[in-house]
Amino acid sequence: MKKLLVLSFFYVFCVVNLFAQSPMSILDKAASKLKHDGGLSIEYTMNSEGGAESGFLEMMGKKFHSKMKDVETWYDGKNLWSYVVANNEVNLIKPKAAQLAKVNPYYFLGIYKKGYTLKNGSSNSSYYEVLMTADDSKSSIYKATIRIDKKTYALKYIKVTNAKNVWIEVKMKNYKKGLKFGAGTFAFSKSKYPKVEVIDLR
Repeated sequence: MKKLLVLSFFYVFCVVNLFAQSPMSILDKAASKLKHDGGLSIEYTMNSEGGAESGFLEMMGKKFHSKMKDVETWYDGKNLWSYVVANNEVNLIKPKAAQLAKVNPYYFLGIYKKGYTLKNGSSNSSYYEVLMTADDSKSSIYKATIRIDKKTYALKYIKVTNAKNVWIEVKMKNYKKGLKFGAGTFAFSKSKYPKVEVIDLR
């Protein structure tokens, strides 16, 4: 009887692991969905050690436009404009990975295949959880916890921690897909903000 129970447990263990998805395949499916959903708009809540605030994101491929209470950002795939309302100025840069990750949580669905070790996290009935750890311990994007909806493979949640243990947590909601955007959606328009000073830091 004892031997039968052991064999039954071993069988269940093998079946569960056989059908469990690898973290790479989960993120592959999420990235594929993101690519095929076309133009997107997403509302989100961002939490950090400095507090919480709401934001809005429009995106098409690598291009995006995000807006929070004090900062509005545009990225055309090459240049990044950050409009700081309090300073009434825009900083124009060619962004690095860490800078893009801070303003676009979907950025991680494009970098997970290289330079990171992936593991399954604490998934439940509604989402898959994937843990990303940078191979370089000094990386500015050191760890990330990503949750993907099990039914739709949409990104639901991400928590990012840098090498100094500073973290940012983002929760997504109101995901809309298949949208069309005008040509100027993803670049700063001087005509719309004529009194704003643009500081070119490229």
